[in-house]
Amino acid sequence: AMHSLIAAHCKFGNIAEAEQLLEDYLANENNEGQRMERGATDRSEAGGGGGGDGGGDVPATAARRRGGDEADAGAEVEDGSSVTGKQLRSYLAIFAAHVAAGNWDRVISSWHRMPEHNEMTRSVALQHLTGVVEPVEVRNFALDIIRSLGHARDGIGHKALDAVAQWFMSDTKYAWKTVRTRVELGGTACAYCHTELQSSSLSSEELELLQREISALLHDHYVSHDGPKFDRFLEEHGPFDVVLDGLNIAHQGTFSFDSVRLLAMYKYFEKRGVRPLLLVRGHVLTMAKDESRKRLSLLRDGRHPCLYETPNEASDDFYWLHASLKDGLDIPLISNDQMRDHTRRLTPRVSAVFHKWRRSHQIAFHFMPQGSWNEGDTEWVPVFRPCYRHDTVVQWNAADTHWHLPLDDDTSWLCVTRSAEPPKQEQE
Repeated sequence: AMHSLIAAHCKFGNIAEAEQLLEDYLANENNEGQRMERGATDRSEAGGGGGGDGGGDVPATAARRRGGDEADAGAEVEDGSSVTGKQLRSYLAIFAAHVAAGNWDRVISSWHRMPEHNEMTRSVALQHLTGVVEPVEVRNFALDIIRSLGHARDGIGHKALDAVAQWFMSDTKYAWKTVRTRVELGGTACAYCHTELQSSSLSSEELELLQREISALLHDHYVSHDGPKFDRFLEEHGPFDVVLDGLNIAHQGTFSFDSVRLLAMYKYFEKRGVRPLLLVRGHVLTMAKDESRKRLSLLRDGRHPCLYETPNEASDDFYWLHASLKDGLDIPLISNDQMRDHTRRLTPRVSAVFHKWRRSHQIAFHFMPQGSWNEGDTEWVPVFRPCYRHDTVVQWNAADTHWHLPLDDDTSWLCVTRSAEPPKQEQE
């Protein structure tokens, strides 16, 4: 009801009242959260923390109270606290009201007060800014929103890309042309305008930054006793040509651990003279079938070990990332893991570099069956999706005359080019 009232105030231009309502609502929510936390602490200290009426029920109650809203937007701020969908819609309603009223300073400040900027909020903001190209500060603000699309993921959704195209086409200051196009696998230029796209390769400075951060996480924040041991393993038994994310590979296409697929991936590279490093959790060998367990044990204990067991309590993601980065830029990683959870432990700058590395070095895959489906007769063959030589992020030139925005289907792009002709108003 509160958020509906805020929307109604915005609709009728009562923006100050809407902002005050939202501020009061958030203050009450914060006070209620603090009160519930204090109550949970008091009950826990009194010995009720483990009971049905103790502190354990309070977070669950709060989660149920917020659940519908969170499902609406699925937004999360960087400190881990929840931002509900209704709250975001209230912020966006206030933002839209300032746009409609022409309060340009308040437009920008209300955007920066918003606790979460995701693809949905950026898309809605662009829709409200469609046709707004003056003053120049607001125009540059809209372009900054476009630049920030796709920052934390690969590619942009259809709705957001449509909002970008509509904003450019509504520009009355310049003539723009928007075209859906492709960049061929192995190529580096837009098929429509032939502009060379940015490379996905890391600079030496970016590589050093990522290596330093990942090494610190592995040695200091996870299992300090195992980090040096892993480094010795790499030095004594390396170099390796490719890193295999064993747990991810073994669960690909199945709900249970499949050691047959894991060994199929290993054999694929071994037959081609490529030496893989296979990383698995410590409990994996106990889950494998008898014959597969023997073969995996040989990879771990043989004359030339290429299997390393990471501690069960540690994140194996940082092991394969550390191994891929340790000896340079050219060691690819075979994994479908998106690492959404663990990248939250990285600083924003390092996270951006990591995603760039992942786009250029992480090779996705799936398995295709060969042979009959009779018991034991099926052979699993890995099929890979190669990395692109160009970086799949929003790109633009220094003059802002050429823009390229990747769609989230891995192959399509939106090419936006500014005409060399005079502005539309002058032509008319």
